[in-house]
Amino acid sequence: MNYSMPLMNGSPASPSLYAELPRYFSKHEKFALATVLETTGSSPQKKGNSALFGKRGLIAGTIGGGIVEFSIQQIAKEAITGKTASLHSFNLTNDISEQDAAICGGKMKILLDVNPRKHLAVFNAVKNSLLNRISGVMILYFYARKKDEYIIEREWISNKDLNNFSFSLAPKIRKQVEDMLANPVHRDFSKIESPDVSGKKELTIYLEMIVPPPRLIIAGAGHIGKALSSLGKMLGFEVIVWDYRSQYTTKENLPDADLILNGSIETSLAKVSVDKNTFIVTVTTGHNNDSEVLKTFLKSPAGYLGMIGSRKKNILMREQFIKQGWATAKEWEKIYSPVGLDINSETIEEIAVSIAAQLIQVRHQINSKK
Repeated sequence: MNYSMPLMNGSPASPSLYAELPRYFSKHEKFALATVLETTGSSPQKKGNSALFGKRGLIAGTIGGGIVEFSIQQIAKEAITGKTASLHSFNLTNDISEQDAAICGGKMKILLDVNPRKHLAVFNAVKNSLLNRISGVMILYFYARKKDEYIIEREWISNKDLNNFSFSLAPKIRKQVEDMLANPVHRDFSKIESPDVSGKKELTIYLEMIVPPPRLIIAGAGHIGKALSSLGKMLGFEVIVWDYRSQYTTKENLPDADLILNGSIETSLAKVSVDKNTFIVTVTTGHNNDSEVLKTFLKSPAGYLGMIGSRKKNILMREQFIKQGWATAKEWEKIYSPVGLDINSETIEEIAVSIAAQLIQVRHQINSKK
């Protein structure tokens, strides 16, 4: 088995900008971190989204683009040499006749932290947790020392260090953190006002759930597998690609894959851990290999299992699996086959897009059930 595994490399597969910050901080440059704290109505981004700005503008992440992001970018350029954080509110309910104005219909409140490097240890903890596929809660402690002068503290809490809070948290807050860790939902973001912690009466606490990226396992490194690996990376998956053919399992052929495996299924692919946030697509060279992949993962807790092929292939393989006792009729119904949404796709790229669209659809269905 050979492999390549650059998991946190600043790509879209990272579920949080926080995990990427340490590599930017290695440069001798000042940064400002903008975070969407509150939204009402229709807004370009939701609570918890962040963006990093430098002297030349946006570096990574997004708070929605458009007028709001441009305005924060200009503010960040001026504030980046300062010492205090600032809070900015945006009204997006302008009339359509107003040029260069936001007309989404909602409101946004954005925090601008001009010294995020102060929390480098916290961001490193986020990065290390996600590398080990551990979920956690980012706690943002935020209060006004005086008018227009805000103080920010951050803390990262996972299940393993639940008892190591640096603040003496009120039972209500601890209970909410415990509940979030017990049922981790990506982008779960909540606010606790005036918790009366450490004597800071005006303190506001924001709790942000951060989970490892969903894992996409692609069996087959041919044309469709290669195209799907690129799309999967773009869509925020941790991408693992397997093929028994060593000439295909190279970084040159699969530049966007986080982990590349070859060899037998038993000695490589079968050893990858699988949970409900794992999505498996088999696009191998033939039904025998597809069959082995399905037998390996059909009884796993994977949230998605798809197989490429015609409806006739699906019928024949279903009959074989049930006849051989490899699956029950109910278990076979878990398989998405023919894989992908029906968009009349014909080319390799169109087929990959149809599969990616179905992955997005199922991912949101899984998250909505949590």
